[in-house]
Amino acid sequence: MDIIIVVSLYAFSAGFIIWTGFFQQYELCEDYLYIKGGPFRSRIFYGDLTRVRATRDISSGYRILSSRDALEIYYRTGFWESVKISPRDKELFLSELDKRCSHLYIQSSPQINSK
Repeated sequence: MDIIIVVSLYAFSAGFIIWTGFFQQYELCEDYLYIKGGPFRSRIFYGDLTRVRATRDISSGYRILSSRDALEIYYRTGFWESVKISPRDKELFLSELDKRCSHLYIQSSPQINSK
């Protein structure tokens, strides 16, 4: 019975990590940025965004990253006040975000394109 419990806990934990880490979605809606990773969801209105910067630190924040080459988005209304995401095409994501949120400060950094 102990083995069944341990294996079940391991399978549940592994499934949760895979679900959270690999099934991510970032959607630029009309009024807000929608972020989904596993069971976690965030709806951040464009008016609440303050700045975006490149980061390699994934040890804090939303923790739904599958890449160490990420963007940290700062906003006024969240519990953590920032969210770290890793869109596939960072340049396209930033240009679309800039179109929807013209007041946003995008901190240019060589880290965005570096590997």
